[in-house]
Amino acid sequence: MRNSRIRYLLTIWVILFVSIFTCNAQQIDTVYMNKIASSFKQITNLPQEKVYLHTDKPYYFVGDTIWLKAYLVNAITHFSGNGSQYVYVELINRKDKVLQRIKIQQDKDLFASYLTLPKTLEAGDYYLRAYTHWMLNEDSSFYFSKNLKILASQSSFMYPEIRYEQKGKKRTAIITFKRPDNGVYAGNYVHYMVRTKTHENKFRQQQTNKNGEIQIDIPEKEEIEQYIYVVLEDKQLKYKHTFYVPDTFDYQVDFFPEGGNLIGGCTQKIGIKAIDINGNSVEIAGDILNSNGDTITHFKSVYAGMGNFILPVSMDEKYKAIVSTTEGIKKEFSLPEPEANRLALSITERNGVIHYTILHTPQKKLSENLYLVAHIRGFLLFIQPIEKEQGAINLQSVPEGILTLTLLDGNYLPHSERLAFVRRENNSVWKLTPDKSSYDSRSPVSLDIHLSDLSGQPIKGNFSLSVTDNYAIGCDSIGDNILSNLLLTSDLKGYIHQPGYYFASPSPRKQTELDILLMVHGWRKYDMSQAISTTPFTPLQLPEAQLVLNGQVKSTILKNKLKDIALSVIVKKDDQFITGGTVTDENGRFTIPVEDFEGTTEAVIQTRKVGKERNKDASILIDRNFS
Repeated sequence: MRNSRIRYLLTIWVILFVSIFTCNAQQIDTVYMNKIASSFKQITNLPQEKVYLHTDKPYYFVGDTIWLKAYLVNAITHFSGNGSQYVYVELINRKDKVLQRIKIQQDKDLFASYLTLPKTLEAGDYYLRAYTHWMLNEDSSFYFSKNLKILASQSSFMYPEIRYEQKGKKRTAIITFKRPDNGVYAGNYVHYMVRTKTHENKFRQQQTNKNGEIQIDIPEKEEIEQYIYVVLEDKQLKYKHTFYVPDTFDYQVDFFPEGGNLIGGCTQKIGIKAIDINGNSVEIAGDILNSNGDTITHFKSVYAGMGNFILPVSMDEKYKAIVSTTEGIKKEFSLPEPEANRLALSITERNGVIHYTILHTPQKKLSENLYLVAHIRGFLLFIQPIEKEQGAINLQSVPEGILTLTLLDGNYLPHSERLAFVRRENNSVWKLTPDKSSYDSRSPVSLDIHLSDLSGQPIKGNFSLSVTDNYAIGCDSIGDNILSNLLLTSDLKGYIHQPGYYFASPSPRKQTELDILLMVHGWRKYDMSQAISTTPFTPLQLPEAQLVLNGQVKSTILKNKLKDIALSVIVKKDDQFITGGTVTDENGRFTIPVEDFEGTTEAVIQTRKVGKERNKDASILIDRNFS
């Protein structure tokens, strides 16, 4: 039923856009159109996948259990089913070391499991990563990722603070150990280590002064991430913490001409994005000056260090920006140089219609073989020949999500690209009805949860609900959620600050800020050059339909691949031993199915006796079925 619904929806998309652009159908070169369509068909025919993790809390204490549910959906349609049967979930620390990894098997279209945090785990910043075996064919930037703060069980007794002082080249860290009542840990011994090199960093010791402080000189370091590891000992607790040391404060401002190229002789929109050395957003303001030092325009960031401004671009002119942060730190940056032989796609949305303009220098005429190609999440919407510099696209029938518009020439070369976000109104209604108007302490609570469309008809689907203490657990209403993840962050590369902000109480201002975000986030999941490439896609990994052991047998001495080698396997399951076997193929590869089990088990693979002797000149190499 679900598959037929997906095909029905995709068919509707095609019919709608064919009808919208029927008037241009005869003008599109058939060979050209078929080439583009067949390239995109290769994308839609592949099992594209996305993973989203719903955890029961936004942060945890050491020793807690992380209860989670994974949603595995088709990356194009966002429907579940007919994908991989296993999802991998990893807990990773600040040093990018995988501390825990679990493999969740699908059970009745659900992926639910848990991670138990060791009590010996150090408090600090971690993240969860989730993916499938098939997703290993993609850039790891498109795996699911969620920042996670893990607190020490005694953290309520300790409030450490760190500040830095710099005099010339000498830098000092002052760490203060406070109590909840603003008292301090005075006279306590602190063991600490400053990481300056990869290995053999020495531990030292200090005693906190009457203000609960220790002062640590920060020496020069190698090209590695630097941190200070401290251990404070008290009668009531042993507190451990890691402070990551920033380099000298600095920030970078990047400028993004709309459509990718700064076009001489045009008035063009320019996006800005300012971040510090740790990737955090920086609020800025500044002026654009020409080569004579004249101020052309002003600008400032509007949200998360991002903003835009309009610039009248003169050919053979060099522009620079004089930028200041809110703390008054000034820097100078150069803008991209104007270009004469380029094109740029500029768009404006008004009342559900995208109006586009192709920017070019007055001396450059538009080629007769230009096409506008539109797709959402890799599903081709239309191919339209460009006859004029301006045009319009009605968004009434376009699905919700990131719309990619690409300007191609007759040789399939992309000249400009622009992303836009198509938003749809919420068409569902949630109702939570308690069984009582008030409750006594520790009395049971029963809730009736009803989800329907605007006509009152129930909506079918898979759901997960987390119940927490409203006073103990603060939920982040503008953090990443399943809506912002599937429609936005999963299709863009790079960190997006508080993506849920753009979906909470939508407004014209937030739509403008979302448009700026898409203008400065040039990296995306579906690259047009790759989409229309003539090179067929050859996956390195296949979707996991069952639990298997993959590997290869090679000669121990000559290192060549050994074919026709008989293998046997013994797997322990529920205090029983299950046996199986296989034979290597011409490349020495083998695949051995394994019965499903829960928890951790051991497997032994060995070469079997063939004839009189066992093949002793053989090395069995097991594939790592994870990132």
